[in-house]
Amino acid sequence: MNNDNTFVTTPDAVEHRISIGFRPAVRRYRLTGNEEHHIAVDDAARLTASYRKEAGPDAFKAAYFGKEILRAILAQEGCVGIRAYYAKHHDGTPTFVLTGADENGNDLYDGVLAQDPWSCPPWCSEVNVLNSDNPEIAGVFQRRPMSLTGAESHFVTLAEASEYTRLYRESKRIGDSKAVYFGRRISEEILGQDGCVGMRLYLAKEDSGRRTLVLAGVNADGNDIVPGILGEQVWDCPPWCSVVNPLNR
Repeated sequence: MNNDNTFVTTPDAVEHRISIGFRPAVRRYRLTGNEEHHIAVDDAARLTASYRKEAGPDAFKAAYFGKEILRAILAQEGCVGIRAYYAKHHDGTPTFVLTGADENGNDLYDGVLAQDPWSCPPWCSEVNVLNSDNPEIAGVFQRRPMSLTGAESHFVTLAEASEYTRLYRESKRIGDSKAVYFGRRISEEILGQDGCVGMRLYLAKEDSGRRTLVLAGVNADGNDIVPGILGEQVWDCPPWCSVVNPLNR
């Protein structure tokens, strides 16, 4: 069952509970960092293509974060994964705010936060199945040349991060998620690939209309490591949210 104040079973067969009071409903749950997020490249391509079809060719498609900031988030005491909040700048351009998450699903918002990713466009990979309906034309995709190290600065203050997530919440559609969680294991597997200097988060959409993210490793030239380890099956907020904090209230 999944009615309010009842227990529900997750894909990991862990019992969760909905807690309802004066704050938004939050499902109580346990995370390990080993949640299953792997996805086949054909499925990932289908999800990103569905998003592009709706958003249009010039829309914000993806965001790159360097390896150092991602590992700094994961290195925090008690961190089992990363929550990516959908956010917006004051000029309306989309972005993400990243925070660590503990085993109770709560944000480590007083710790390391990331924002200011390298957005695609203009900072895109060469053509591949994740970003084009014509991946056979590799090399002709219009993009800015990149030389990445993984040490790009993405740090953001809590006050700034809170403002960016607030701007998104004020403009989001009813039913859209506020954030997604992905575990430590998939993050480390992606970042541990040969030549990987960071991760690109692709906006994607399921046939049901649910928004999701596809995770891909990125090399020093700014190109996606495809074929390679890809992630999806992220946990949406709602219902899998942190307790109320400056990033989500």
